[in-house]
Amino acid sequence: MGDKKQIGVCLTSLQKNSVHEAVNALCDAAKEKGIDVHMFAPFSDLANEAEGMDSQKEIFQFIKYNTLDAVVIFDELICNEGAINDIVEYAKSANIPVIAVNSKIAGACKLNYDYKTAYAEITEHVISVHGATAVNYLGYNDGSAMSADGLEAYKEILTKHQIQIEDIRMGAVAGSEESVVEYLNNYFFAGNYLPNAFICADDKLASYACNYFQKNNISIPSQTIITGMSATDERLNYVPKISNAVHDSAATVKAILDTFEGIVGGSVAADSQVMIPCKLDLAATCGCASIDFEAAREVIKKQAEELAKERDCFYDASGFFTGVCEAKNINTLADTLPAYAEKAGITSYNIYIKSEYVEKLGIVAENVDNSVPLFWLSTFKDHDSTKIMFSLDWDKFHKSKNMLRADSSQIMSIPLATNSAFYGFITIAYHSESVDNVYLYELVESIKSAMALIF
Repeated sequence: MGDKKQIGVCLTSLQKNSVHEAVNALCDAAKEKGIDVHMFAPFSDLANEAEGMDSQKEIFQFIKYNTLDAVVIFDELICNEGAINDIVEYAKSANIPVIAVNSKIAGACKLNYDYKTAYAEITEHVISVHGATAVNYLGYNDGSAMSADGLEAYKEILTKHQIQIEDIRMGAVAGSEESVVEYLNNYFFAGNYLPNAFICADDKLASYACNYFQKNNISIPSQTIITGMSATDERLNYVPKISNAVHDSAATVKAILDTFEGIVGGSVAADSQVMIPCKLDLAATCGCASIDFEAAREVIKKQAEELAKERDCFYDASGFFTGVCEAKNINTLADTLPAYAEKAGITSYNIYIKSEYVEKLGIVAENVDNSVPLFWLSTFKDHDSTKIMFSLDWDKFHKSKNMLRADSSQIMSIPLATNSAFYGFITIAYHSESVDNVYLYELVESIKSAMALIF
């Protein structure tokens, strides 16, 4: 291992803007510190009921853990306990630390969002700043830590202000809009008065509550305040904008890199817990900002532009997909991929296929060694596409630093998989300022569909 540090990052769902934003922030901050980042990213969240999760998660087996200084797992994005356990075991075997974001993984250094403090700040704000004395809490009935932290903080702040804690003011729902409507109907049908404020466990519940009150001609925030906790992009598209606490990408990235440097330097224990602060975003639903209709129009305009881009992207992907499917072989995929990859902002990549699938995928090559796990199919760099087509000793090749034949401090590997099989993967040079997550997502989905038809 050289002097330059390298971390492996395991996550999913790169098609989501919030995930893409966090990845870009991590890459940029790591680059400033001289740390290389190698990401491994199935596009499915690998939920247990999802088709193809076994094939997609195989990408984690091709991480060269012995070349890394740490593995970072975005636990909340990988909805598959088996996949997470595999990553942890691989890391332990290589004797490298695991940093887990929003997780309870045993033996890992756990970076958890400080929800309790965030909910306490929200509750304190509506009481101290807005004078609320009748404050309700609406959470989930599934026992989630996020909801439980909110309820505990709510009780503590009410006690601090000598406000009576009443069972009728604490509700729990399943999380659907129907369950929120049913709860609120029952609450008011029982003769309860409209409270000054509703503290909601997250933005989803807050938006459902807003919808209910607006449909019943209850003004927000002049008649009742709505707040929530946000871990998604939903808050950005709701009018009026919801006051809440948010996962801050900058704080998350700082916590990851500070923890990594602390573990490497010996000042942070490899199994410790670190709290990531959330950031208050005080907006229209608590009265700290007016409803900005111009901003709302900008949101609608941006959504329309994104939809247009997605349509263009889908059109381009369809053309790429059709061309591959007409030939029904992976050589055509390798030949036609560069033009589409450039639209996604990808300037360099390599394609690797598992040797056992070379013949089945229609690759015509004489030098296939099935005893070697990988076959290097082709490479693309700066407008030049080259056929490689030979079996690969992955350990030696990985150590040679020729993975991309490009000087890149950020690398991303994404699987070539269908619902039934993992065929290989694409390793790309990831440049945060140029890679377009919408095109990248459509690219991989098109390849996945093409692989299924080829196979």
